[in-house]
Amino acid sequence: MGEYKKQLSAYICRYWQICADSCLILHLVVYQNYTDAQMNAPVTRGEFVHIFHGAESAYAAINTVADNSIPDVKMTDKFAAEIYEVYRAGILTGSDAKGTFHPASSIKRSEVSAILVRMFDTASRQSITLK
Repeated sequence: MGEYKKQLSAYICRYWQICADSCLILHLVVYQNYTDAQMNAPVTRGEFVHIFHGAESAYAAINTVADNSIPDVKMTDKFAAEIYEVYRAGILTGSDAKGTFHPASSIKRSEVSAILVRMFDTASRQSITLK
């Protein structure tokens, strides 16, 4: 019984590997050689956008969002180009009227759901004007 528990434990610890490999094969996400600890760590909002940005080769812009207009994302920041592209596509809208993104904050399940729906259902994308 001890060997079975060890094998089951090893499988459960890497349950995400099959999903990650599938996403890589389908070119849905940017994937690197993440460690188990990294794959089980919380993801920031900026990292989430970076990971899933590769799901489409291009995003049609429906919004005008000028460079450096998102208060907490400057074009020199990590993942800025991807973040701005999904804002312009109506996938992200920000957490306030200014479009604040909070790139270093952990992302919530509700935010993940909204982003994924808007990524794959273009009719649900949002028109925004940052103030």
